Amino acid sequence: MTASTLLHILIFLIGLAIVVRTIFSAIQTFVLPRSANDAITRAVFLSIRKIFDLRTNRARTYEDRDRAMALYAPIGLLSLPPVWLILVLIGFMGMF
Repeated sequence: MTASTLLHILIFLIGLAIVVRTIFSAIQTFVLPRSANDAITRAVFLSIRKIFDLRTNRARTYEDRDRAMALYAPIGLLSLPPVWLILVLIGFMGMF
């Protein structure tokens, strides 16, 4: 086998791992009836939290902070499917 063939196999396996891990993340997050620790979901929510912290750090009252944080969970949940889609597309690009 040439180095090029080995590189193609390695990229295929990395792409496959990305796709499988992303699908597993979606299943853990939305299908399991209990809370599950998932790295992709955690990374998305922590990234969004940093953005929300920019707004809440300037809030003067609890009501202002509460009003801003009321959108945190819905925006986090709505941002998960596009992140999963992008990861699956990246994985399939590696596979093909």
